[in-house]
Amino acid sequence: MLKILKTNTLFYSSFFIAHLFLATFYIDLWRNDNTTSRVLPIAVFLEQGNFEIDKYQQFTGDKSYVAPHYYTDKAPLPALITLPFSVLLKKLNIITPIKESYYTPSLYALGGFVCGSLVLAVIVLITLKMLVKKKMVTLNPIHTVIWATLPFYSSFLFVYSGTFFGHLFAGGLLLASYVFIEKRAYFLSGIFIGLSFLSDYPIALIGLIWGLQIVVQKQWKGAFNFALGVLPSIGWILLYNYYFTGKAFTMLYKFVSQDYAFMKEGYGFALPKPEALWGLLISPYRGVLFYAPILLLFAFLAFKWPTKETIRSLTTNYLFFSSILFVLFISSYQMWWGGWCWGPRHLTTITVLWLFAGIKAFHHRKESIWMAYGLFVIGFIINFLAKSTIVYSAPSDIKFPLLETVMPNLLNDNFNPNNIASLALGASPRLAAILFVLLFVAIQGGFAVYYRFVLKESMRG
Repeated sequence: MLKILKTNTLFYSSFFIAHLFLATFYIDLWRNDNTTSRVLPIAVFLEQGNFEIDKYQQFTGDKSYVAPHYYTDKAPLPALITLPFSVLLKKLNIITPIKESYYTPSLYALGGFVCGSLVLAVIVLITLKMLVKKKMVTLNPIHTVIWATLPFYSSFLFVYSGTFFGHLFAGGLLLASYVFIEKRAYFLSGIFIGLSFLSDYPIALIGLIWGLQIVVQKQWKGAFNFALGVLPSIGWILLYNYYFTGKAFTMLYKFVSQDYAFMKEGYGFALPKPEALWGLLISPYRGVLFYAPILLLFAFLAFKWPTKETIRSLTTNYLFFSSILFVLFISSYQMWWGGWCWGPRHLTTITVLWLFAGIKAFHHRKESIWMAYGLFVIGFIINFLAKSTIVYSAPSDIKFPLLETVMPNLLNDNFNPNNIASLALGASPRLAAILFVLLFVAIQGGFAVYYRFVLKESMRG
């Protein structure tokens, strides 16, 4: 039994490390407004011990002005999580200033690793463990490995690994909350959804819906524990708001720069717009079904033949109502498309849940497995072409980014140079893209063989 335990631990550990490497192979060093707004508070803290980004504020449009200082306008947790690592690396002289400035590419890389790469690796590990726990021994081991990984790598979520955005980080925390609420571990679910809210403010809506659903189920103790878990995050954001704006219930978003003046009224939210719903769900502009095509199959299977029991179970289904209301909420945002980005970045958090729940519900459907694999291939091609060229730099006015932005870059041999093979080994960006695909296939096949070995050992035990 001890030998089996060691074998399984080695399997999961090596799987995690391998996918951490894949998720970090492309690391974002570009100075995007969004990522820069998270890097600057860390840089100025290393330099002057506070979060006033005045000396660098011209480098980002994503900022708030609370006279007489400039601050980041982003949800705080991703930067605050990255901060202690930056302090440690500074003490070890791994992060060093350039001309006395800590506003360096190393902070972009560190934030991308902590809030992007690490999160994606954890998500696929959680998914693999869920599949193994559901005893997928009846299927070929390659199916287990593919179902644990390809739904994520064949979606726009993969593009945001290695980048210092907050959405994927919030999505990982939301997934933890979802796993715990499904197990009726309400306090832990509340803790994680509160942390997710501190990383992406719209998560508050999902937290409210889940709390109401627990009450509707008359789980009074569960509702109390859920609220108790959320409470520290609520208290923390009130203190954060008071520290920066002088009012506990006034957020930094209220003081955004003039370029985003529309956000000062209702924080940029109004009423849902039909064009936003089309754009967020279906269109090749920002449609989630285009940028995560496996969701087409999941949606079809989920609504194929609804039964009375399915309808009755909706009150205890933590995805149904939260998904509908969250999408409507984002469609009411004045800037629903998310600026320069790849896919519906404002739906990143809920997409993590859709993919995980879809895998859990439909991985065993053998009659649709080849359809799923076809969608995996299509999704991987769409998103890897972006990852290996423009990453998320799709201009807002480009209506078909794949054809109008990615393909011209691909045809002009303009590949993404910010990858391990190019930065460390001097390989051409095009060769690096080919190398990534070969490594990805080899790692998938290697772990399929390894998993078969683990299964045999476990069954002998």
